[in-house]
Amino acid sequence: MTISACVFLLAGCSGGGNATSPTASVVGTPLETPRVSFAPGNSGHYDTGGLPSVDAGDARHMPIWRDSSRLGVGVDQGARHLRGLPTVGRRDGTDIRHGRLNDGVGGTTLRSFLDDTSAGQSPQRDLVPPVTVSWDSSASTADRQRIIRAVQAVNVALPEARKMTIAARGSIPISFLDETEYDHRFGDGWGIALYAGGIVINRAYSGGGDRQAIILLSHELMHTLEFEHPPHSDYDTIIEAGVNAEGYGTIYDERQGIPQPLSLLYPIDREALRNLYGSSRFGPWESTALHVAGHGRHAAFGVALRNGYAEPWAFGYLPESDLSDNHGLSGTATWTGTLLGLTPAAGAVAGDAEIGVNLASLTGRADFTGLETWAAHAAPGEAGSGTRWLDGDLGYAIVVNGNGFRETGGDAGRLTGIFTGRNHEGATGTLERNDLVAAFGAAR
Repeated sequence: MTISACVFLLAGCSGGGNATSPTASVVGTPLETPRVSFAPGNSGHYDTGGLPSVDAGDARHMPIWRDSSRLGVGVDQGARHLRGLPTVGRRDGTDIRHGRLNDGVGGTTLRSFLDDTSAGQSPQRDLVPPVTVSWDSSASTADRQRIIRAVQAVNVALPEARKMTIAARGSIPISFLDETEYDHRFGDGWGIALYAGGIVINRAYSGGGDRQAIILLSHELMHTLEFEHPPHSDYDTIIEAGVNAEGYGTIYDERQGIPQPLSLLYPIDREALRNLYGSSRFGPWESTALHVAGHGRHAAFGVALRNGYAEPWAFGYLPESDLSDNHGLSGTATWTGTLLGLTPAAGAVAGDAEIGVNLASLTGRADFTGLETWAAHAAPGEAGSGTRWLDGDLGYAIVVNGNGFRETGGDAGRLTGIFTGRNHEGATGTLERNDLVAAFGAAR
C-alpha cells in the first residue's frame, strides 16, 4: 500500500458532604510554579502518553487531553477569543471572568456546511436512536483505548439523549484488517464507514501515532452520523481529509485561522452535531456565546453557553508523575477553590470547591458548597450576594486514575477531574448536570 494515498475512505466517496478530613500528614510544599496562562496558544501537539486509561464506562465523560505542557479536560475552547473575556471579580484567589464572545460559527456558515456534507438532508433524524459502538477480537488493547477516546471526542457535542455508548454488541461495530487484506478488499485508504453497518479500519492506521489514529476513528464515527466529505475545502473540520509531508493523515490546516482544538473536533463539527441532534435543529443559530470562567494559579476553567448548550473546560500545567507516584504526599491531601457554572437559563452559579483524596486508597470526595446563583446573563458576584442555588451544595465520591478522577456516587451529575501542576498543586475539572454545567479549580 502507498502511504501517500488517500487518508480516509467512505463507501461511495473518494478520500478516506465535607471533603475527606486530612487526619494524616501531607508531606511536601507546593512548588512556586508560574501562574498558568488563561489563554495560551495552541501548540498543535496532542499526546496520549501519560493520560489516564479509559474504559467503556468513560465514553460519556468529558475527554482528558494533553499537549507538551498542559493537561486538560473537556472542550478546548482555543485562545483566540478567550483573551478578550473581561475580569469581573475575584474569589478565593481566582480571577472571575464573564461576558459574551463572538466565537461561534454562525448560522450562515453552519447551514452551508450541513448542506455541503449532506448532513442536513434527513427529515427523520429525530427517529435515529442513540448509537452504540462495539469492537471485535481484532481490536487490540491500544485500539480499544483509541476507540473510547474517539467516542468521547464526538460525544462532547451530542445532547445527553444522543450520546454514544460502548457495548458488547453495538449498532456500529468496529473491526480491524491487516493492511494486505484491507487493500485487497477496499483499495488504498485507512478506514471505511458503514460497510455492512459498521466501520472497518486498516491495521496500519496508527502508523502516524495516537493523535492521527484517534482523528481517523472520530472522522469515521462522524460518517456514521451521516456526515459526508465536503466537496471543497472551505471549512476547518475533522471531516476534511488531508495528508502531511510524511504521508499520514492530519487536520492541521488553519484556513480560517482555527488551530485544531486539543479535544479534536473543530467548532463547526461540534455545532453541526448539536444543531442536527439537539432541539434547535434548523432554527436560529447565533455566533455568540456566554462565558463564565476562572483563572487561578494552577488552573484555568470555565463554561461556554452557545445556542442553548454548554461546553465545560479546564486545564493546568502537566504533572511530572501520576498522583500515586508523588512521594512528597502522604495521608490525605486536600485542594480548595471555586466552582463556576451556568444554568440552562444562563444564570451564573458560583460556590466553593473542595477535593479530598486518601493517597493510600486513591479514593475521596469532591464537595461543592455555598452554591449561589444570579439573574440570567448577570455576572457572578461576591460570596453572599446571590440567592442559594437549590439546597446550596453538591457532593460526590471519587476515584483517582493516574492524574484523573471521576465520580463513583453521590448527587446526580457527571464529574471528570484532573490534577495539575508539576507537583500536583492543583485540581480542576468539569461537572455536567441537567440543571447545571460547571467547571472548578482548586489548589492545595
